[in-house]
Amino acid sequence: MEIQRGMRDKLEKYVDTTKMIEVKLNIVGNAVYDFSCFGVDINNKLSDDRYMVFYNQKTSPNGEIEYIEGNNCAVFKVMTNSIPAAIQKLVFTASIDGVGTMGEIAAHTISVNNEGEPPALTAHLQGTSFNVEKAIISIELYRKNEWRFALTASGFNGGIADLLHYYGGTSAEEAALTAPPEPETPPEPPKPEPAAQPTRSEIPEPPQPEQPFAQPQPQFGQPQPQFGMPQPQFGQPQPQFGIPQPQFGQPQPQFGQPQFNQPFNQGYGYGGHTQQPSMGAPVQPPFGGRPQYGQPVPPPQNMGGQPFGGAPAPAASHKVSLEKKLSSAPALVSLAKPIMVQLEKKNLTDTTARVALVMDITGSMYMAYKNGVVQEIVNKILPLAVQFDDDGALDFWYYAKTFDHRPPVDLNNYQNAVPADWKEVMNGLGGSNNEPAVMEDVIEFYRGTSQPAYIIFITDGGMAKKGEIKKLMVQASEMPLFWQFVGVDGSNYGLLENLDELEGRFVDNAGFFALDDFMAVSNDELYDRLLNEFPVWLNEVKRQGLIR
Repeated sequence: MEIQRGMRDKLEKYVDTTKMIEVKLNIVGNAVYDFSCFGVDINNKLSDDRYMVFYNQKTSPNGEIEYIEGNNCAVFKVMTNSIPAAIQKLVFTASIDGVGTMGEIAAHTISVNNEGEPPALTAHLQGTSFNVEKAIISIELYRKNEWRFALTASGFNGGIADLLHYYGGTSAEEAALTAPPEPETPPEPPKPEPAAQPTRSEIPEPPQPEQPFAQPQPQFGQPQPQFGMPQPQFGQPQPQFGIPQPQFGQPQPQFGQPQFNQPFNQGYGYGGHTQQPSMGAPVQPPFGGRPQYGQPVPPPQNMGGQPFGGAPAPAASHKVSLEKKLSSAPALVSLAKPIMVQLEKKNLTDTTARVALVMDITGSMYMAYKNGVVQEIVNKILPLAVQFDDDGALDFWYYAKTFDHRPPVDLNNYQNAVPADWKEVMNGLGGSNNEPAVMEDVIEFYRGTSQPAYIIFITDGGMAKKGEIKKLMVQASEMPLFWQFVGVDGSNYGLLENLDELEGRFVDNAGFFALDDFMAVSNDELYDRLLNEFPVWLNEVKRQGLIR
């Protein structure tokens, strides 16, 4: 079968995953090409260097992956059922050793088959598929319940070094530079020489006056004295370095001019229609109450660390602990620990992102609203927004046949996220599912952002407009939006259960899991599953340049 860039599917449809699989990479061109396989963990990192298989390390520890070199080609023999559970993905790459770029190749062929059998999957790429890249990810085999494949065919301008940095490895040259120096053999003490007899022409130097204490040295970061220039005297002012900076807490200089003017009528409302404020009422600022770009930002407050005008605190201390942030909502404080465990495990503690909750309010969700399940969902999602979003606000939508973009949920109003008149909201939005309408509004809301948005989409199933949903998912794959679909107390999830088979996406921008009983799931399991695929997507969109 001929496969195209971006295609994903279950591997077992095409090969027997219980038998030896061969992945063949071949390039026709004028450069020298190297081929590698990176076995990476759940965080997309090469946590075990033994699972980088290439010309200088031709097998993995137990022979599950074997490298066979050819002339500008390579065959990787893989036993997927023997790969350790810690290895979640096999990434097959090609790189140029020396001059040249992938845009100059004549052809790149990729094939997958069982050993001794004809190719089951084949891809043919040309130099026009690339530009100035010196290293590319050709194809990936990865676990998602079962083994799957993804034809990636995208790359890095910096060659194999960029690949190693991306997956957390270190090149031999870097290792040599960072390795501690070997201990030196102490030199032999010099042999004493006979004292020279002074001649008449030698006049002894006058003795130097003894200094009462040493002259101070310039401070680190201060200008060094120039040769021939007078040294600053002890006790005299030291030269200052650079231009005086505004003191901490004082207004900072503005960079540039405002880039965007938000329309007055942007806001929240049923079906995307704006609810206009009444005369004299404060106007809701756009984008969930955030200041417009270029508008003044409140000055930082002294949190009891460095005094105003003193040196700024280290960068690592700028984030207040999640537990402290949640202290104004005592009922949520206990959620901080299980969240932080998962964030540390998945290397997300310093991540900044917008967080959104899209909540199904169709008629079949009636009991979930009545029994408090939906309010509990809000309670457990909000701390993620408090952690990821600098404003600590959760962008919020209800949807059914049409949708209602609500004001942001925060620690001050979260207990009213499910309004007392939720039945009227349910009736007003209609009783059937129309996911495309609310998805379009979410996409438009975040259009133009360079900050990642983590969208948690809660549904009990019944999605009927599959074609429209697929089209929107492909469209959104070129934006920094990750969709985490969660099935709650429902069935007939259909399309969501086969997201990995959705073709044509720039990146894999969605995940799905279902919970039979939301209230019975432990917090540890909930946050583990919610944050399972987000970090992998985050690494990929950074590599693709979708976010800074």
